[in-house]
Amino acid sequence: MIFHSTTILTCSIEHYEALLSALQAYGLSHSDVLDMVKKAPTLLCRDLDNETALDKIRFLTRVMGRSTQVLVLSPKLLLYDLFRRTGPRFSFFSTYCPGQEFVLSTHMDLADPAFAERLRSPDLDAARQLRAMTTLQLYLDHRSKWQLAEGACWLKARPKKGIKSKATKGSP
Repeated sequence: MIFHSTTILTCSIEHYEALLSALQAYGLSHSDVLDMVKKAPTLLCRDLDNETALDKIRFLTRVMGRSTQVLVLSPKLLLYDLFRRTGPRFSFFSTYCPGQEFVLSTHMDLADPAFAERLRSPDLDAARQLRAMTTLQLYLDHRSKWQLAEGACWLKARPKKGIKSKATKGSP
């Protein structure tokens, strides 16, 4: 016998409108947001009207150099933790796999051991040998250093509470 799990999501109209306005501030249309919700319905359960979500979008566009249209293709990117997954992985990949393309859907969806196992590059091999670490150990070490240095700087750059950023006023 096969059992299917069904999850019922509840969301108020106000919550959906907040999601819509936050994403429209970054150039996404109403139909883009609907497509995103179809692909990742749990977006409706997240509060995307806060600074954390805006940080994720800013990181995606400013640091990673990606378009917000990437979110339409892979809306799960908004569900990943910026300081535990997105930032450290992008930094690690940029450092140890230069010249290779960081494929968001591949490199973000994997658990830490699978992410580390998939990476291959001469720079990574040299760093692993130099430090006598596995790729996973090297990644976890890099992640904690990123969180202390870059992540802390990223948090300091947030607009102060009570002061609306340009993105929340309607311009990215």
